[in-house]
Amino acid sequence: YKKKILRSSAPSVKNIDDEETDEEDTSDSCKDTSITIMDAHRWALEKSALIDGKFVTTTVGVAYAWESWAVGDETLRSAGGITKPLLKPSELEDAVAKQAAAIRELKEGRGLGNKDPEVVEAVSELVRLKDLLESVA
Repeated sequence: YKKKILRSSAPSVKNIDDEETDEEDTSDSCKDTSITIMDAHRWALEKSALIDGKFVTTTVGVAYAWESWAVGDETLRSAGGITKPLLKPSELEDAVAKQAAAIRELKEGRGLGNKDPEVVEAVSELVRLKDLLESVA
């Protein structure tokens, strides 16, 4: 599940010591603060009760849980203050193709086998990139 959450622009904070000028400070005031939650799970919050001898369930809200969120088009954030660049599917496809070519070069060009440490490391990176591509697509 993927959902965009729009938040209002954060007003810029001024210190008391700042001098007042007629110029507008547009550095923070026009910044887009919307986020897109990635790989989220969504479920309804329900309240159950016996009414007139019948068991009745009423939806009272919606809850979301997610591990990461996109800020703008270039930043991916996750819990603990971890910030990474947001990779688009086309960029990931290119990275997978480049990594596969690098593995082919190690095996065919340099004659390394599947058990060589360089090949094992390159294959693990390829698997990581493919998992990222699958989660984004």
